[in-house]
Amino acid sequence: APLAGSRGWLRVEKGSPYTLSVYLKAREEGVAVRLGICEFPRGRPRTELVSASSIWERHSVTVVPGSDYCYVVVGPDLSDGRIDSCTLWLDAIQLRKGISATEYTPGRAIEVGVHTEKVGNVFTRGEAVVLNIRVANSGTQPADVTATVRLTDFRNTEVVRREVTGRVGGGETLLEHVNVDPGQMGFFRARVTLESGSNTLERSLRMAVIPGYSA
Repeated sequence: APLAGSRGWLRVEKGSPYTLSVYLKAREEGVAVRLGICEFPRGRPRTELVSASSIWERHSVTVVPGSDYCYVVVGPDLSDGRIDSCTLWLDAIQLRKGISATEYTPGRAIEVGVHTEKVGNVFTRGEAVVLNIRVANSGTQPADVTATVRLTDFRNTEVVRREVTGRVGGGETLLEHVNVDPGQMGFFRARVTLESGSNTLERSLRMAVIPGYSA
C-alpha cells in the first residue's frame, strides 16, 4: 500500500473530528484506496478504504486525531492480491475541521509547477534543454507574475539565469517554455522563484545532461 503523504506535520486539535477529502481516478475500475492520517509521534497510518473508478470522483473520510500533530496519507492498497499494480491519480487533497467535506479551496490563489518533457529530467547532449513553468490563478482577478529561473551545476555555481514575466487571468493557467541549456554536460538543479504582488513561491528540480547513446 504505497501512500503519498503531505510534507511536514500539520497542527490539529486532539479529539476533534477532521474530514479528509480527495478527488480520485484509476485506470482500472474498483481500485482500493486508503485515506487517512499518520499521527505524531507514532507515525503509523490510521486509514479507511474507498473504491476509485475510471472517472474523477470525490471521496472523503472523517478521522479524530489522537495527538496534536499529523500528516495525511492517500494511496492504493494492493494487499488483497487481486491486482499487483495500478495507475491512480490524486487531486485536490484537503483536510478540514468538521464532520463533512467542504468545497475545495486551494491553499494559495497563485500556484506554480515546474516540469520537463524528459523522463527523470535527463537530457541528451545536443538536444534542447527546456523547462516548463506552469502558473495557475484560482482567483477571480488577473495577476501579474515574474518568474526568475536559475540553473546551478554540481558545485552550486550558477550557469544560467532567465526571467519571465506575464499576466495570468482569473481561473486561468499560464504555461511558459524556458530554454535553460547550460552548454555543458553534468548534473544541474533548476530553481524557480515566482513573485506575484507580495507573494513569493519557490520550486526546484534536479536535471542532467548526458552523452547520447544510439545502440
